[in-house]
Amino acid sequence: MTLCQPEMRIGREALWCEVAATTLAQSILLPPLGTHVADEDFRRDLLPHVEHVRKQQARIVEQLQKNRQSNRFGAFWAVRPKFSRSDVAGLWKDAEELQTRVRDFVCTARELGHPDAVRIQLALARTYWLRAKYDDAAKLQEQVLNACKNFPWVGREKILAIMVTLASTYSAQGRIKEGLKILSDSAVDEYARLLGTEHEEILRAYDMLGRLHQRKFRWSKAKILHTKALDSMRRSKAIGPTQWDTLLALDNLATTNLMLGENLLAGAQEMMDEVVKVRKERLGPENVFTLMALANRARIKLRSRPLQGI
Repeated sequence: MTLCQPEMRIGREALWCEVAATTLAQSILLPPLGTHVADEDFRRDLLPHVEHVRKQQARIVEQLQKNRQSNRFGAFWAVRPKFSRSDVAGLWKDAEELQTRVRDFVCTARELGHPDAVRIQLALARTYWLRAKYDDAAKLQEQVLNACKNFPWVGREKILAIMVTLASTYSAQGRIKEGLKILSDSAVDEYARLLGTEHEEILRAYDMLGRLHQRKFRWSKAKILHTKALDSMRRSKAIGPTQWDTLLALDNLATTNLMLGENLLAGAQEMMDEVVKVRKERLGPENVFTLMALANRARIKLRSRPLQGI
């Protein structure tokens, strides 16, 4: 990318900075597109350029204000919604800040059930979830779900997708009964009839339903659901073997096998070895999800090798 040159006049700098921001924004796909591992890697590679553009924007605005010309260029500095996808590399604090600004802007201009408003609110709720702000995530997801139910143009498919994400948050909060109420077997079956049993969203729903049953100590049922999700995710062209959701399913299946018995422990450790390896590479060794995987692997190792002499 061509960076703003120091000898440029401030007006031309503002223009070329906007060109750079537009080019970057148009390079980023929004869900349901852009969910492949290659897309995650691509966004991660874009991050240094996004950060540079954001810094240049702040510098140019400051200079314009000093020159008392900021109003002339005010239209250049709308927040770029797609820049909020910095969550892919674990920059969740930055993502939350950007998504909050975008949410506030969009929701003042659109009804809460408008597709743009729904999309940014769910993205912000996901970032809350990743930052362990489960109460904030649940509150926002509940608001979106209730809003969508009141708008006839929001299809049942979208409502079911929101129910899956809300059930995930309820699980993280320990609200298992509420999670199973909103994401029942019948709800997942209805979702599968709408999208097909191999659709990536259905596979995520299977894994989430397995997680809820796991929290109710229904290990055998959880294993069936996690296995079903994982096998299809690994084959899926839309997800693949190392994508975020695949690793979650792998982690869930490994911890389920841990509780089912010793004959499954060797396979469980191999699964967690894979999860740890990929998360270290993608998120870093000190990321919370990497640390959680390390903890789960330690539990499996401890169960596999009981302490002697006690």
